[in-house]
Amino acid sequence: MFATWRLIPEGPVGSPAPSMFDGLDAVLSFGHMTFDAELVRRTPRLTHVARSGAGYDGTDPVGLAAEGVIVTTRPPPPVTLVPSPD
Repeated sequence: MFATWRLIPEGPVGSPAPSMFDGLDAVLSFGHMTFDAELVRRTPRLTHVARSGAGYDGTDPVGLAAEGVIVTTRPPPPVTLVPSPD
């Protein structure tokens, strides 16, 4: 089974309307929307909030986890391995 993703144009800063996430399994947030336990209670299909950027600004990872939602942030920048001169 595949997760359903949809690009949601940047909207007002703050708490989005739960109807924006109807039918979605996951959301990639760029930090302009607030995700908290109250929102995910009203969007029962949502199981993953991915936050692009450092930290959890605009998300409540503890509250979301209590509702069974996985919260992630972007991975660290790639590391280039350089062989050591011997």
